[in-house]
Amino acid sequence: MLWHALQGFLATNPDELGKGRDAKSSDYYNELKLAAAWRVQHPNLWQKYVAGRDTVASDIRKLQETSALPADGLPSRTHKESGIAPALSKAEGTEPLMAHSYETWLMHGTDPDRLYSMITNGMNERYAGTNAGAAFGEGVYFAEDAGKSDQYCRQADVQSDGLSLADLHDRLYSRNTHPGRVRYILVCRVALGYPAQTKSTGPMATEDKRIFPICSRELARVQGTDPPVHYHSLLGLAFPRYREFITFHSEYIYPEYILAYHRFNGPHGPV
Repeated sequence: MLWHALQGFLATNPDELGKGRDAKSSDYYNELKLAAAWRVQHPNLWQKYVAGRDTVASDIRKLQETSALPADGLPSRTHKESGIAPALSKAEGTEPLMAHSYETWLMHGTDPDRLYSMITNGMNERYAGTNAGAAFGEGVYFAEDAGKSDQYCRQADVQSDGLSLADLHDRLYSRNTHPGRVRYILVCRVALGYPAQTKSTGPMATEDKRIFPICSRELARVQGTDPPVHYHSLLGLAFPRYREFITFHSEYIYPEYILAYHRFNGPHGPV
Protein backbone atom coordinates (compact mmCIF):
# COMPACT_ATOMS: atom_id res chain seq x y z
CA MET A 1 0.00 0.00 0.00
CA LEU A 2 2.77 2.46 0.93
CA TRP A 3 4.77 1.73 -2.22
CA HIS A 4 1.66 2.24 -4.35
CA ALA A 5 0.94 5.57 -2.62
CA LEU A 6 4.49 6.82 -3.13
CA GLN A 7 4.45 5.76 -6.78
CA GLY A 8 1.25 7.79 -7.05
CA PHE A 9 3.24 10.96 -6.42
CA LEU A 10 5.17 10.31 -9.64
CA ALA A 11 2.07 10.09 -11.83
CA THR A 12 2.08 12.99 -14.27
CA ASN A 13 1.14 14.02 -17.80
CA PRO A 14 3.71 12.26 -20.04
CA ASP A 15 3.36 14.92 -22.72
CA GLU A 16 4.77 17.57 -20.37
CA LEU A 17 7.84 15.71 -19.13
CA GLY A 18 11.18 17.30 -19.99
CA LYS A 19 9.58 20.50 -21.28
CA GLY A 20 9.65 24.06 -20.00
CA ARG A 21 12.27 26.69 -19.31
CA ASP A 22 13.43 24.93 -16.13
CA ALA A 23 13.89 21.56 -17.86
CA LYS A 24 17.46 20.99 -19.05
CA SER A 25 17.41 17.38 -20.28
CA SER A 26 17.89 16.57 -23.97
CA ASP A 27 16.65 12.99 -23.47
CA TYR A 28 13.12 11.96 -24.35
CA TYR A 29 11.15 10.23 -21.59
CA ASN A 30 7.47 9.80 -20.86
CA GLU A 31 7.23 8.20 -17.43
CA LEU A 32 8.69 8.43 -13.92
CA LYS A 33 9.04 5.10 -12.11
CA LEU A 34 9.81 4.63 -8.44
CA ALA A 35 13.05 2.71 -7.89
CA ALA A 36 13.50 3.03 -4.11
CA ALA A 37 12.02 4.97 -1.22
CA TRP A 38 12.88 5.80 2.38
CA ARG A 39 11.04 7.41 5.28
CA VAL A 40 13.02 10.10 7.08
CA GLN A 41 12.87 9.83 10.88
CA HIS A 42 14.69 12.81 12.34
CA PRO A 43 13.45 13.67 15.88
CA ASN A 44 15.00 17.15 16.02
CA LEU A 45 13.62 18.21 12.64
CA TRP A 46 10.25 16.72 13.55
CA GLN A 47 10.06 18.68 16.83
CA LYS A 48 10.97 21.88 15.01
CA TYR A 49 8.29 21.19 12.41
CA VAL A 50 5.59 20.35 14.97
CA ALA A 51 6.28 23.65 16.74
CA GLY A 52 6.02 25.51 13.42
CA ARG A 53 2.87 23.66 12.43
CA ASP A 54 1.27 24.46 15.79
CA THR A 55 2.10 28.14 15.28
CA VAL A 56 0.32 28.06 11.92
CA ALA A 57 -2.70 26.33 13.47
CA SER A 58 -2.82 28.97 16.21
CA ASP A 59 -2.74 31.73 13.59
CA ILE A 60 -5.57 30.08 11.68
CA ARG A 61 -7.71 30.02 14.83
CA LYS A 62 -7.07 33.76 15.31
CA LEU A 63 -8.06 34.43 11.70
CA GLN A 64 -11.24 32.41 12.14
CA GLU A 65 -12.14 34.38 15.27
CA THR A 66 -11.69 37.70 13.46
CA SER A 67 -13.43 36.49 10.27
CA ALA A 68 -10.28 37.30 8.29
CA LEU A 69 -10.45 34.04 6.34
CA PRO A 70 -12.35 34.01 3.02
CA ALA A 71 -15.87 32.62 3.28
CA ASP A 72 -15.26 30.13 0.46
CA GLY A 73 -12.25 28.58 2.20
CA LEU A 74 -8.54 28.53 1.45
CA PRO A 75 -7.05 27.52 -1.91
CA SER A 76 -4.31 25.32 -0.51
CA ARG A 77 -5.73 21.85 -1.16
CA THR A 78 -3.63 20.09 -3.74
CA HIS A 79 -4.77 18.05 -6.69
CA LYS A 80 -3.31 14.77 -5.43
CA GLU A 81 -4.06 15.11 -1.75
CA SER A 82 -7.51 13.53 -1.84
CA GLY A 83 -6.25 10.29 -3.36
CA ILE A 84 -2.76 9.84 -1.90
CA ALA A 85 -3.06 11.29 1.59
CA PRO A 86 -5.44 8.59 2.94
CA ALA A 87 -3.12 5.83 1.77
CA LEU A 88 -0.07 7.49 3.33
CA SER A 89 -1.95 8.13 6.56
CA LYS A 90 -2.60 4.38 6.89
CA ALA A 91 1.10 3.57 6.57
CA GLU A 92 2.76 2.48 9.79
CA GLY A 93 4.16 5.41 11.76
CA THR A 94 2.81 8.11 9.44
CA GLU A 95 0.67 10.74 11.11
CA PRO A 96 -2.51 11.97 9.38
CA LEU A 97 -2.41 15.48 7.99
CA MET A 98 -3.47 18.26 10.38
CA ALA A 99 -6.45 20.10 8.94
CA HIS A 100 -6.15 23.14 11.23
CA SER A 101 -2.76 24.12 9.78
CA TYR A 102 -3.79 23.25 6.22
CA GLU A 103 -0.99 20.72 6.17
CA THR A 104 -0.48 18.91 2.89
CA TRP A 105 1.99 16.73 0.97
CA LEU A 106 4.13 18.50 -1.61
CA MET A 107 7.22 17.58 -3.65
CA HIS A 108 10.64 19.14 -3.94
CA GLY A 109 13.02 17.92 -6.64
CA THR A 110 16.73 18.26 -5.96
CA ASP A 111 20.14 17.13 -7.15
CA PRO A 112 21.92 14.32 -5.26
CA ASP A 113 24.71 16.56 -4.00
CA ARG A 114 22.14 18.61 -2.06
CA LEU A 115 20.03 15.77 -0.72
CA TYR A 116 22.19 14.67 2.20
CA SER A 117 22.16 18.15 3.73
CA MET A 118 18.38 18.40 3.34
CA ILE A 119 17.65 15.16 5.18
CA THR A 120 20.13 15.86 7.96
CA ASN A 121 19.76 19.63 8.43
CA GLY A 122 16.33 20.27 6.93
CA MET A 123 15.27 22.61 4.16
CA ASN A 124 16.92 26.04 4.12
CA GLU A 125 15.09 28.98 2.58
CA ARG A 126 18.32 31.01 2.68
CA TYR A 127 19.59 29.07 -0.34
CA ALA A 128 16.66 30.27 -2.43
CA GLY A 129 17.56 31.00 -6.03
CA THR A 130 20.87 29.12 -6.04
CA ASN A 131 19.47 26.29 -8.15
CA ALA A 132 16.70 27.61 -10.37
CA GLY A 133 15.93 31.24 -9.65
CA ALA A 134 13.33 32.76 -7.37
CA ALA A 135 10.38 33.92 -9.44
CA PHE A 136 8.09 34.03 -6.41
CA GLY A 137 10.49 35.29 -3.77
CA GLU A 138 13.35 33.81 -1.77
CA GLY A 139 11.72 30.76 -0.23
CA VAL A 140 11.53 26.98 -0.59
CA TYR A 141 9.61 25.91 -3.69
CA PHE A 142 7.25 22.94 -3.91
CA ALA A 143 5.04 21.34 -6.53
CA GLU A 144 1.99 19.11 -6.41
CA ASP A 145 2.93 17.54 -9.76
CA ALA A 146 6.07 15.45 -10.23
CA GLY A 147 6.46 16.84 -13.74
CA LYS A 148 7.36 20.19 -12.19
CA SER A 149 9.63 18.70 -9.51
CA ASP A 150 11.43 16.62 -12.14
CA GLN A 151 12.55 19.80 -13.89
CA TYR A 152 14.87 20.54 -10.96
CA CYS A 153 16.39 17.04 -10.86
CA ARG A 154 19.12 17.88 -13.31
CA GLN A 155 21.83 15.55 -12.05
CA ALA A 156 21.45 11.78 -11.86
CA ASP A 157 22.97 9.68 -9.09
CA VAL A 158 24.87 6.69 -10.44
CA GLN A 159 26.67 4.09 -8.39
CA SER A 160 30.07 5.29 -9.66
CA ASP A 161 29.48 8.60 -7.87
CA GLY A 162 30.38 6.83 -4.63
CA LEU A 163 33.27 9.11 -3.71
CA SER A 164 31.52 12.44 -4.21
CA LEU A 165 28.26 11.15 -2.69
CA ALA A 166 29.79 8.88 -0.04
CA ASP A 167 27.74 10.24 2.87
CA LEU A 168 24.49 9.96 0.96
CA HIS A 169 25.24 6.47 -0.30
CA ASP A 170 26.25 5.29 3.17
CA ARG A 171 22.94 6.51 4.52
CA LEU A 172 20.70 5.17 1.76
CA TYR A 173 22.43 2.13 0.34
CA SER A 174 24.41 0.51 3.16
CA ARG A 175 21.82 -2.29 3.27
CA ASN A 176 20.39 -1.99 -0.22
CA THR A 177 21.64 -2.25 -3.78
CA HIS A 178 22.00 1.04 -5.61
CA PRO A 179 19.29 0.99 -8.33
CA GLY A 180 21.49 2.78 -10.89
CA ARG A 181 21.06 6.25 -12.44
CA VAL A 182 18.29 7.63 -10.27
CA ARG A 183 17.06 11.10 -9.43
CA TYR A 184 15.51 12.25 -6.18
CA ILE A 185 12.30 13.92 -5.11
CA LEU A 186 11.49 14.71 -1.49
CA VAL A 187 7.88 14.27 -0.38
CA CYS A 188 7.41 16.84 2.36
CA ARG A 189 4.78 17.79 4.86
CA VAL A 190 4.13 21.50 4.46
CA ALA A 191 1.97 23.61 6.77
CA LEU A 192 0.55 25.94 4.14
CA GLY A 193 -1.72 27.87 6.50
CA TYR A 194 -3.30 30.88 4.81
CA PRO A 195 -1.56 31.33 1.44
CA ALA A 196 -1.32 34.54 -0.50
CA GLN A 197 -1.86 34.16 -4.24
CA THR A 198 -0.30 35.90 -7.20
CA LYS A 199 -0.29 35.68 -10.98
CA SER A 200 2.76 37.92 -11.25
CA THR A 201 6.42 37.35 -10.42
CA GLY A 202 9.33 39.22 -8.92
CA PRO A 203 9.67 41.44 -5.84
CA MET A 204 6.77 43.64 -7.00
CA ALA A 205 4.33 40.71 -7.26
CA THR A 206 0.81 41.61 -6.26
CA GLU A 207 -2.53 40.08 -5.35
CA ASP A 208 -4.81 43.00 -4.48
CA LYS A 209 -1.75 44.61 -2.93
CA ARG A 210 1.99 43.94 -2.81
CA ILE A 211 2.87 40.39 -1.70
CA PHE A 212 6.31 41.46 -0.44
CA PRO A 213 5.94 44.89 1.20
CA ILE A 214 9.46 44.94 2.67
CA CYS A 215 11.60 42.19 1.10
CA SER A 216 11.15 38.97 -0.88
CA ARG A 217 11.77 36.81 2.21
CA GLU A 218 8.62 37.78 4.14
CA LEU A 219 5.02 37.88 3.01
CA ALA A 220 2.54 40.65 3.73
CA ARG A 221 0.20 40.70 6.70
CA VAL A 222 -3.35 39.46 6.31
CA GLN A 223 -5.60 42.46 5.99
CA GLY A 224 -7.62 43.27 9.09
CA THR A 225 -5.42 41.47 11.63
CA ASP A 226 -4.21 43.24 14.77
CA PRO A 227 -1.77 42.16 16.07
CA PRO A 228 -0.65 41.28 12.54
CA VAL A 229 -0.77 37.74 11.18
CA HIS A 230 1.33 37.26 8.06
CA TYR A 231 0.45 34.95 5.19
CA HIS A 232 2.08 31.59 5.79
CA SER A 233 2.83 30.61 2.19
CA LEU A 234 2.48 31.76 -1.39
CA LEU A 235 0.57 30.11 -4.21
CA GLY A 236 2.21 31.04 -7.52
CA LEU A 237 -0.19 31.02 -10.47
CA ALA A 238 1.86 32.90 -13.06
CA PHE A 239 2.66 29.88 -15.22
CA PRO A 240 -0.15 27.91 -16.87
CA ARG A 241 1.08 24.31 -16.55
CA TYR A 242 1.85 24.00 -12.85
CA ARG A 243 0.92 25.71 -9.62
CA GLU A 244 3.89 26.44 -7.35
CA PHE A 245 3.82 26.55 -3.57
CA ILE A 246 6.42 28.59 -1.69
CA THR A 247 7.10 28.90 2.02
CA PHE A 248 9.60 31.22 3.63
CA HIS A 249 10.02 29.50 6.98
CA SER A 250 11.84 26.17 7.21
CA GLU A 251 9.94 25.26 10.38
CA TYR A 252 6.81 24.87 8.24
CA ILE A 253 8.47 21.98 6.32
CA TYR A 254 9.30 18.40 7.20
CA PRO A 255 10.93 16.19 4.51
CA GLU A 256 9.34 12.82 5.29
CA TYR A 257 9.96 10.59 2.26
CA ILE A 258 12.79 10.30 -0.24
CA LEU A 259 11.83 8.97 -3.67
CA ALA A 260 14.54 7.64 -5.96
CA TYR A 261 13.14 7.28 -9.46
CA HIS A 262 14.04 6.47 -13.05
CA ARG A 263 13.09 8.49 -16.10
CA PHE A 264 11.58 5.96 -18.51
CA ASN A 265 11.08 6.01 -22.25
CA GLY A 266 8.29 3.47 -22.57
CA PRO A 267 9.49 0.01 -23.63
CA HIS A 268 13.01 1.32 -24.14
CA GLY A 269 13.49 1.48 -20.41
CA PRO A 270 15.33 4.05 -18.31
CA VAL A 271 17.13 6.93 -20.01
